[in-house]
Amino acid sequence: MPSWILLIAALLWTAVAHADPVEPAEEPPIEVPTEPSPPTDAFVDWRHHTLDNGMRLWIKPWPEATVVRVTAVLPVGAREDPEDKEGLAHYLEHVLFTSIPGKTEAEFKNEVADRGGVRNGSTNHHRTEYHVEIPPEHTDFALGWIHELLFNKVYDDANIENQRKPILLEGGENMKQPNAFTLLGEWLTWDWVALPRYIEREFGIEHDDDATLGTWTSLHAIEPADVVGFYETHYGPQNLLITVIGDVDADAVLAEAQSLYGGHEPWGKKATWVQKATDPQRARKRYGWSDRGDAEYSFDVKVFDPEPHDRLVLELIANMADIQLDEELRWGEEKAVYGISVYVSNYRGHDALKFSAGCAPDQLERVQSEVARILDLLSSGEDPERFVYLRDRALDRIRARTLTPDDVASRWIERSPYFSPERFETFPDVIRTGEALTAASLSEWMQAKLRDDATIEVLERPSPMSDAWLPVLIFGVIWGLLLVARPLVAANVDLTRLRYVRKVRFTAVQWFVGMIGLPVIWFLIAQFIHAADARIADQVARIPIYALEWTQNLLTSALYMGTFLLLMSLIPRKLLLFEHEWRLKFWSWRSWGWSYDAIQELERTSLIRLWMRGRFLTIPLWFGPFKSGLYVRIGKHLGLFVHTRDNDELKSQFERFKG
Repeated sequence: MPSWILLIAALLWTAVAHADPVEPAEEPPIEVPTEPSPPTDAFVDWRHHTLDNGMRLWIKPWPEATVVRVTAVLPVGAREDPEDKEGLAHYLEHVLFTSIPGKTEAEFKNEVADRGGVRNGSTNHHRTEYHVEIPPEHTDFALGWIHELLFNKVYDDANIENQRKPILLEGGENMKQPNAFTLLGEWLTWDWVALPRYIEREFGIEHDDDATLGTWTSLHAIEPADVVGFYETHYGPQNLLITVIGDVDADAVLAEAQSLYGGHEPWGKKATWVQKATDPQRARKRYGWSDRGDAEYSFDVKVFDPEPHDRLVLELIANMADIQLDEELRWGEEKAVYGISVYVSNYRGHDALKFSAGCAPDQLERVQSEVARILDLLSSGEDPERFVYLRDRALDRIRARTLTPDDVASRWIERSPYFSPERFETFPDVIRTGEALTAASLSEWMQAKLRDDATIEVLERPSPMSDAWLPVLIFGVIWGLLLVARPLVAANVDLTRLRYVRKVRFTAVQWFVGMIGLPVIWFLIAQFIHAADARIADQVARIPIYALEWTQNLLTSALYMGTFLLLMSLIPRKLLLFEHEWRLKFWSWRSWGWSYDAIQELERTSLIRLWMRGRFLTIPLWFGPFKSGLYVRIGKHLGLFVHTRDNDELKSQFERFKG
């Protein structure tokens, strides 16, 4: 082997031997999957405080929440609006955002937006709320901003008046200035005509159905002094609930709230939210028919004077029943319903468990039976396994709907009755209530609280009558009405014996008054018809016979049209003179007749002269007091005063036939 090859091999071996050792490539670390941190339980670890002035403060620390929700709720709303000044509570809500000392409305509102937050307020019939959602580092600012919104107000009359404009725009079509016909209709509409509404009928609680925003008339009746007076009456700190939900230090929030709000003394009235109810102690079942193509079913169970625990159990029942009915009716093979919901409504402290469904007409009885079945299943306690399944699903659903501070505030704080100190002194823990519930304990509760004589059931089917028959029916009703009413509006007269005819004339004022007065009179009569119809319909609705309801509606329609025709038929139109009698003919074919011997006096005179002579029983077909006409006295006192194209000729014709 050549020596140069050996030399090269030796050099290579030396280089390799003295080189740094090559370590194997480092493998990336294996990521061991970790359990995700469980979501914050929205219903535990609440801190509840009541300041010396009565203001309540609820704090919910929520680690790692990206926002803090600060909410102020007062149990005061449109129900406290004075009569004829509806919309006042909502009006004040607008004014508060614009009455900040030293700041314009834009400056005050932009303070929240500039910190990455949002803010709003709302008023309904039962409560008013204001809130701020903002990053956690601005919690103290949010507390101060709400304080600035609600306290130390400086009111300016011009600013208060100016807030009427956005409210009118907010109301849209409902805020149009009423015209003469609208005002006349309001004046002629009487409250007693309509039957009591749901809350009045079922709970005996007076309820004003006027819109929260009010009306054009009521808003323009509100003066600045009314707005200030409403604030001073209802916005005292003793009525206020402040909630803070988010990644906060509860002690720090308490200290800040105490420094901001604690110095205000109570003022105004203590709000009373719960209203005493009257239990009618009867079940109510109604049937109806509509022009819809589907059927509708509703079933309510009322609970009077519920305790906080009762309300939470009702929430659980509603969720459990909703899950069961979805599985059986919405997602089953038959797809029996297109929509079904179960929920709890509150009426000034009293509750109603409500079932509502829309379905195909042939599935109505099935829906009815399934609602009865789920209530029976839960109240009997005979299927603990199914109970556990439904309860756990319901709790999971509630948890899934309370994943953010906004969820908690909107579902459990701003919603009645949870903000009311008369019902809930602390935040409602529905999860622990549900976990403690067993099939047996729920059965016992339902048998004690859900009574058969506190139910309302309504079944509504599509009308079996096709819309194509409607014109035929209307024509038939009018034709039949004319046949029936003919003896009232028409009388046979042998016109071959007619010898003289004259149209009676009316003044322009009479025409105008007639055009307005006759519809008003008919509207007043219609009010009585409507009142009777509503009460009859309420009784007819107890009977599941379509023909009965249809007949009742038909008769009511006939009565409306019949009274209108009869009223119009009483307008006098002509004087007809025959050989042995004379008649006053109306717009209808009916007329009143007298013999010529009945005429005691025939005179050309004026109405004012007749009155001066004490002829007050004269019927003035012509109501011009100074213009001359013809006076015809019939009998001892009654008389007619008429005006025609030729009064002298008419008088001479009367004298000729009278002989």
